[in-house]
Amino acid sequence: MFEARDSQGHRVAIKRLRRSSRHDEISEKYFRREARLHSVLQSPGLPKLIEQRLDAEPPFFVMEFIDGLNMADWVRTRGCMTDKQVRRTASRTIHALNEIHSRQFLHRDIKPSNVMVSETRAVLLDLGIGKDLASASSASAAHVGTWSFAAPEYFLSKTAESQASDVFSWGAMLAFGATGRMPYGDRSGPALLNQVLKGTLDEEFLAALKRFGRATELGGALSGIILQCVDPDPVVRPTSYLLNRLINKSSSS
Repeated sequence: MFEARDSQGHRVAIKRLRRSSRHDEISEKYFRREARLHSVLQSPGLPKLIEQRLDAEPPFFVMEFIDGLNMADWVRTRGCMTDKQVRRTASRTIHALNEIHSRQFLHRDIKPSNVMVSETRAVLLDLGIGKDLASASSASAAHVGTWSFAAPEYFLSKTAESQASDVFSWGAMLAFGATGRMPYGDRSGPALLNQVLKGTLDEEFLAALKRFGRATELGGALSGIILQCVDPDPVVRPTSYLLNRLINKSSSS
């Protein structure tokens, strides 16, 4: 992905298939599927597709340039987000996720660095490793995203991923914006897996989320939603459809 300018001088983002991937069947399949998905998705929480040239050499597509910081950099440089910033981010990104799920697709890598935020907007990025649930030939169910924000079921079964797995990652991403904490703490490798096998989330993560919830009435409502989303049991998590109706109804009222 790189920045360029169109014929009118507007900034755009261009994503092209790397030459090293031209003979990699899986990488090319992911790339073309991402381009096709962007052509049918419509959400204020997703970048707009401007043009695609999949028959070019190398293939590429052009999207609007999203100004701002990714959430990871925002928290690192500006500190945790306010309750209103978290709500705006939740509103835009759950609309995007519901649109993705309505197409029977999984994002599979929702995390702070894949969410661009500014004072007025939040956009969910990078559908590059998504999975088409309707396609029997879709890539393996083995998780290829970021472990620190992955749902517990990814660690326990190669066939358990579902839209509920995206909801967990979405909730974990919002919690990070609000608290700067990750669901498994700073653990990695065997320590992270051990935390998952215990069936619990990091105690400091939960404590920070509760503090955010106690600070304001809006924070309390948001933390309650987030806690449902990051429940270790995928059956308990609300769907993106219900979350979109709940959050965007309350945001407009």
